[in-house]
Amino acid sequence: MERVVKTCSKPEYLDDQWDELAGCYCLKKEFLLHLQKHNFCSQLYYQLFADGLLVAGTIAYTVKTNLLTFLDIPTPVSFRVIGLPVSIASPPFVGEQAEIDYLLKRILSQERGLILEVHNAHANTYPQVLYSNPYAWLSAI
Repeated sequence: MERVVKTCSKPEYLDDQWDELAGCYCLKKEFLLHLQKHNFCSQLYYQLFADGLLVAGTIAYTVKTNLLTFLDIPTPVSFRVIGLPVSIASPPFVGEQAEIDYLLKRILSQERGLILEVHNAHANTYPQVLYSNPYAWLSAI
């Protein structure tokens, strides 16, 4: 089986099969177009194809924050979130769990910097946050 991961920056470029795999309304193209228009945060849409058919997908977006906001010390940090850019308790994945796991491993190997993954179906608690730390100096803290 040949697996290929493709990305696009707009929901209108998602494969026609996306809506068929989406389990809830908040993952349908129509809602993702709404988010893109009203809550733009550099969304990137990942699609996993197996033998030319879409089998899984997810969304990643960028969050910019100031880590020490309450100390009034400027510490700007950007990180990527694998999730929906809206406060909805819904997993941000479409497709079967085995394919989602494969896609997630591929995404984590490609994305750089701080990455948070939320609402994975394999979570022991809900929601689960998976933290990938590429910075050795941060491990010492």
